[in-house]
Amino acid sequence: MDPPTFLLLLLCVGITVSSAVDLQKRIYGGRDCEQDERKYHVQVISEGVDGQQYRCGGSLISDQWILTAAHCENNTMYAVLGVNQGPQPEVKIVEKILYKDFDVMFLKLPESTTYPIISLPSTAGCQKLAKGESVEVAGFGWCKADKKTKLKVPSTPDKLQCVELKVAKCPFGKMEKTFFGVETDRLFCGTGPGKDTGPGDSGGGVVYKKMLYGVVMGGDDYVCNSPPIFIDICAFLNKHPDFVKNHNIPN
Repeated sequence: MDPPTFLLLLLCVGITVSSAVDLQKRIYGGRDCEQDERKYHVQVISEGVDGQQYRCGGSLISDQWILTAAHCENNTMYAVLGVNQGPQPEVKIVEKILYKDFDVMFLKLPESTTYPIISLPSTAGCQKLAKGESVEVAGFGWCKADKKTKLKVPSTPDKLQCVELKVAKCPFGKMEKTFFGVETDRLFCGTGPGKDTGPGDSGGGVVYKKMLYGVVMGGDDYVCNSPPIFIDICAFLNKHPDFVKNHNIPN
């Protein structure tokens, strides 16, 4: 896969919400999430020095912490909780902890919330998901593509979209040890017939057996041209086993 194509979506949060061609990472070929699904899903909104707003996905992993992608980081950041339950107010983030070598970021809310959370896998024996395992990702996003070119085109659904994928081999060459600063063995991919992620959902959770095993990192700007790339949370937990304990994050 051509690296510049992946770079486009990896840096998709650098395009404004009001852009005529919105390249925020989103879901293609999904379904409307049920109202009792993804109650922990968060919309992450940031403001740059240019005054524009940018969006990503995220997951509430404790009563005060959100997990998203580090490349979604910006000067001022807000979170919208309970986005699958209808319009909700924005809450200003008070602290950011970035691990750029994993492309993960933790955002702290100003006070505890009672919204449902999603658990991380146990740090004991946590392993990367095997090829063929079923995972789910979600987001508010593009659900259409140009019939001739297969290029993803702007189309925002009213409801949060869920899509089920299978863990797949990533399109890295044998000599590729890193992918935009992240070691490739810290990443995994997903695929499904007629299913894909698309621009605006970077940072969204990759869920396996009701636990958060991954974070959306990047993908292709053409539908089903190459599998979307996810950050392996087990790799992070194995590298930083004390993080969840030190920040009172259940797992």
